[in-house]
Amino acid sequence: IASTTITPQMICFQNLSILQSVINKYNKEHINKIENLDAHSMNLLIEDKYLDKEPFTTHYRCRYLGKGLDKDGVVYCEFHGSLDGSKLPSPEYFREEKEKENKERSVYLWAVLIIAVILFGIFNPRFFKNNKSEQ
Repeated sequence: IASTTITPQMICFQNLSILQSVINKYNKEHINKIENLDAHSMNLLIEDKYLDKEPFTTHYRCRYLGKGLDKDGVVYCEFHGSLDGSKLPSPEYFREEKEKENKERSVYLWAVLIIAVILFGIFNPRFFKNNKSEQ
């Protein structure tokens, strides 16, 4: 059984999907359509019961926006980008991902180094004894 780690980006994209569908539904049912996603339109969706509450963001830089939603615009996250790829993630997103990757690599390399030193000491105990007797 394959396990999937749920990432903040996955939750963000789920929120984007929900927002896009409720805005589309709202726009089909109302003459005055939502053109842009902002605080006012988010409150409108909540007041008219299209949403129970504002979506929970999983990252402090998540901010849901959208323009031209009365036509063919898309909802996107200022940090993670859009579902369809028309809005790319912010440079900060890529920077954070790279930092996370480097940190994981660093931890891995330190673990390998420690294991190598331990194994070297186990299989070459004379090396440590010889160095101690020379001092």
